[in-house]
Amino acid sequence: MVFVDANARVGSVKSEGIGIEQPDKETCSGEMFRLFLKRTGTAAINTFFPAGHTWTSTRMTTSRIDYIVLPLQSLSAVKDCYAGGDIDLTMDDTVDHLEVVADIFAKQNLLRLLKSNRQKASTS
Repeated sequence: MVFVDANARVGSVKSEGIGIEQPDKETCSGEMFRLFLKRTGTAAINTFFPAGHTWTSTRMTTSRIDYIVLPLQSLSAVKDCYAGGDIDLTMDDTVDHLEVVADIFAKQNLLRLLKSNRQKASTS
């Protein structure tokens, strides 16, 4: 499981690791993120749920640029995903990022898969 501030807007280009919820026009960083997901066999789970925005600009525009990433095989274990607001991530008086929260039913097999993927990543 990876929590990432990808600064990536995704959704307009179809991909197995990107869901159809709240699509954005893909940016250059979005393309790199999508290709990363494809190469690693992972998915940005908050793109599969109406999770809401994760970032607010100084002009008060909002976007989804932060993600929780899991192996594709783990998607069925995710029961819900949403942008929170309960954790203070501010550096000054303005709120910019919201945490991404997921409700995951962690079966023993999922825990083994995550451990296996972590070991593979550390040997790469």
